[in-house]
This record gives sequence, structure tokens and C-alpha cells, in this order.
Amino acid sequence: MDTPPPTRTEDPTTDERTLGCLAHLSAFAGFLVPFGNVIGPLVIWLNKRDDSPFVAEHARRSLNFQISAMVFFAAWVFVLIFSLHATGGRSVFVLVPVLLCAWSFEMVCAVRGAMRGNEGREYRYPISLDWV
Repeated sequence: MDTPPPTRTEDPTTDERTLGCLAHLSAFAGFLVPFGNVIGPLVIWLNKRDDSPFVAEHARRSLNFQISAMVFFAAWVFVLIFSLHATGGRSVFVLVPVLLCAWSFEMVCAVRGAMRGNEGREYRYPISLDWV
């Protein structure tokens, strides 16, 4: 069962909102550094989990979503490889567009999370497993 985030009596500071935003935008680090999409929110979460409940919650949710996305993409690539062999390559016309749509969905969710974090609001990813 998902535990609710700690309640806050005051609004997050500008620094907290910025770090909450960066926790989500670090998903784009995966384009530059292998596993950067996971390393970014992990570093923020590890550094701020005891200091700022707001930042910790945004970083934790981003981290959980990025791990969930990596598991999904790894499974999808596995299916793609074996289906290419089984169908003689015809499955690429279905499976690759689905993979690209899922990747686009991941990026849109990260941007939405960043916007909510910057506004000082809570954001829950639509599809995410709790890993941490």
C-alpha cells in the first residue's frame, strides 16, 4: 500500500521547487549518460530525503517512474528481438512505433512532473511501480 507523503504546513521554497523540477527533468540525462535518467533523481533523492519532504517525494516518484520505464523498455526490446525472428521482420512495423509512443509518453510525463514541481504542487505519474 502506498504511504501518503508527509503533509507540509508551509509552501516549498524556491530552491525546493527548483530541485523538485530538476528531479523530473533529469529523465533527459539518459540521452547524455547511460542510466542518467535513473542516476539524476537517485542523487537528488539520496541528498534531500532527510532535509526536504517536498524534494524527496518528487525525486522518489521520478526515480520510481524511470525505473519502471527502464523495465518496460527492456521487456519490450526483448519482445521485439524475438518477434523479429518469429515474423521475419514484419513485427517491426508495429512494435517500434509502440516503443516510440511509450518513450514520448515518458518524456511528456517528465515535463508535466517538472512543471508541477516548479509550481510547488504534487505530481503522481500515471503508470509507475514503487521501487523505492
